[in-house]
Amino acid sequence: MELGEISAERLKEDNMQLPLMVSSGWKMICFNVVPVVRRKQGAPEHNNNWQERGFPQGSMSKVTQATDFIPTSYYHWRYSTSRAILKLLQIVSTLKGYRLDSLRILNQVNHENWREEGKETGLTFHHLKMVLLWATYFFPSSEDWMNLEGSVYRLLVILLCCLVNKTLPHFLYPEQNLFQGDGLELSNLYAKVESFAYSPGQFLKFHFITTDGKPYHQRDNGLKDLFHLLAEDKAYWDTAFFDVLLNKFQMYQIKDAQRISAMSNILSKTKKTVNGES
Repeated sequence: MELGEISAERLKEDNMQLPLMVSSGWKMICFNVVPVVRRKQGAPEHNNNWQERGFPQGSMSKVTQATDFIPTSYYHWRYSTSRAILKLLQIVSTLKGYRLDSLRILNQVNHENWREEGKETGLTFHHLKMVLLWATYFFPSSEDWMNLEGSVYRLLVILLCCLVNKTLPHFLYPEQNLFQGDGLELSNLYAKVESFAYSPGQFLKFHFITTDGKPYHQRDNGLKDLFHLLAEDKAYWDTAFFDVLLNKFQMYQIKDAQRISAMSNILSKTKKTVNGES
């Protein structure tokens, strides 16, 4: 195909969507065109208030004013959050820092290294978008996103936790697990993501190094034990716990005294739990 040409070769008669292949010159991009019915009522209710952290006030109500429904068969339609998620990402793009840049990097690494060649199942861009939204929520301070490598690791600690616990909650409907039923080999995927976290230079054309020029990522055998705490106690789903994980990767440069104190408290708690102390 020439640059700008469109192909419908993937079109199937019984499909509920129209796949279009567009040549961008150096790669093929697939668009799935689907009919949409938009309504102001009918979507499952969700709590807008708790998700506001990390986003400008009023963001959640703004992106969920209307609901899209898409067909699953000739007679059944289901609600779709695609437009709401897209609007949230557009809001994220207005925030200071390297949030979207970190998403692009992980998406590239995913396609080049984490996804198994020839398999349709695997970690998707949709999964990574959810990870970014959760990272924006758990790391609301602009201080968290001031440098690229630190931003990437904020997504990584969220992703690793979700992989270990085999749960990636939908950002708007956390009761929905986006890893459920996707046919993902999460254990194998975790190993690949963890390898990247410890040695990003093996996967990238540039290197993250410390100011003294020495690589700073050393494998921590107790890291997985910390991840499992999230499944045992939901209270660990908090910024302070993720700060502990960032510190494990030597990616914690926050100067806020209150936040440092919270991290210190949760670190003491995790040590007692992991060591089996009362």
